[in-house]
Amino acid sequence: MRYKPSSSRIHGNKTLDIRKDVLQENARKEFDSSADLVDSEEIQRRLILGWHSVEEIQHKLVDKVESIRKNDSASVDSGKST
Repeated sequence: MRYKPSSSRIHGNKTLDIRKDVLQENARKEFDSSADLVDSEEIQRRLILGWHSVEEIQHKLVDKVESIRKNDSASVDSGKST
C-alpha cells in the first residue's frame, strides 16, 4: 500500500509540503530501482548510506527545532514588561 499525503497539514507550510513530497517520491524511485539487487555488499552499502542520511536529517531537524524554540522564547521574554 502506498502512502497518500494528507490534504490538511498541521504546519501549513507549502514549501515543506513540496519538499516532503519530493523526498517521498525520490525515496520511492530509489526503492523501486533497488528491488532487484542481489549483491549483498551493495545492499548493505545502500542501507548504511540511507541510515546515515536519515540520522543526519534528524540531527538537522533537532537543531532547527531548538533554534526556533530559542527564538520564540527570546521574543516572549522581550515582550514581557517589568
